[in-house]
Amino acid sequence: MRKSKYSKEFKDSTVQLIINNNESVVKVANDLGLNEKTLYS
Repeated sequence: MRKSKYSKEFKDSTVQLIINNNESVVKVANDLGLNEKTLYS
């Protein structure tokens, strides 16, 4: 198993942005400079 590139805290805060702020995954991904497919996985 490979080590994750992102910390658990980063993942949790990103998910909270999407849920609590009713932001789209695409918008949050763009704001963070990530590929949207990265957030879906």
